[in-house]
Amino acid sequence: MTKTLSVSKKISTILIIIVLIIFGVSCTDNANAPEADTNGKVTGEIASSNKMTEDIYIEVYSQYLYLTEIYSKKMENKDPATVTKLGIEMAEKVQDIYKKHGITEDAFSEYGENWAEKMEENPTNYAAFLEKVAKRVEELQGK
Repeated sequence: MTKTLSVSKKISTILIIIVLIIFGVSCTDNANAPEADTNGKVTGEIASSNKMTEDIYIEVYSQYLYLTEIYSKKMENKDPATVTKLGIEMAEKVQDIYKKHGITEDAFSEYGENWAEKMEENPTNYAAFLEKVAKRVEELQGK
């Protein structure tokens, strides 16, 4: 029973973290918003463009996937407080990525929704998108 409660607490904590990430919790206002490197650290300057493009969408989405991979590993077998702390840290890094590219979370989400509708109409474009994302994630991983 204790093991079941422990697993249940971890699942609840992970769900809270996912909600925090989705709603873009940001506890900092870093003007030099970083970009994820191969260690999950961030570097870089803010982009000068405020316009969402497919290239920006692919870059931000790829960095998000990469950070998710890093933080999922960091969260394995950790207590709920540590998992929550790491989730907030990841959410801050995601917000920094948005800032670096001069976009908002809303703009990113809206572009993604519109883009998804277009991809349903043309599966070839979707396959090309997935290929670009996979390639960029591999670059971020240092492969």
